[in-house]
Amino acid sequence: MRLNVICIATAMVMPLSSVAAAEDCSALSIRTAKSEIKAALRAANFSESEISFVTAGADGALARLRWQDLNARGQTCGIDPVRAQMLRCTAQRLPWLLQQTVKPLDSATSVAGWGKERLSVREAAFFGKFNGCLAAAKDALFR
Repeated sequence: MRLNVICIATAMVMPLSSVAAAEDCSALSIRTAKSEIKAALRAANFSESEISFVTAGADGALARLRWQDLNARGQTCGIDPVRAQMLRCTAQRLPWLLQQTVKPLDSATSVAGWGKERLSVREAAFFGKFNGCLAAAKDALFR
């Protein structure tokens, strides 16, 4: 239950002002952001199967975002830099969230996401944090 509350609370306070205020946000690379998120997941002791699962889920969510749906600020950046910032947002904030959990990170939760009925605590933390960053981006950079 505590993990769910933390995920919901952090999802509500994820500003993406760094994208909105960046002088040259178009320089943000999706390839670099994907490398950064994988490095962050390895540093957080995600297994290779967990890394594959959460990155595939994030990739699917990011692929559904369309340039045509960006507002003027988002269009200035471009869709791939906006996607990159969502991954960076998740990578930067995930370690803190994982430190706050009280359940073993490998244990199963009742949280479902991306087609899986019971996410591990690690996967649920990523899922919640990613969706928080996604919601903040949609609020700041999409119509």
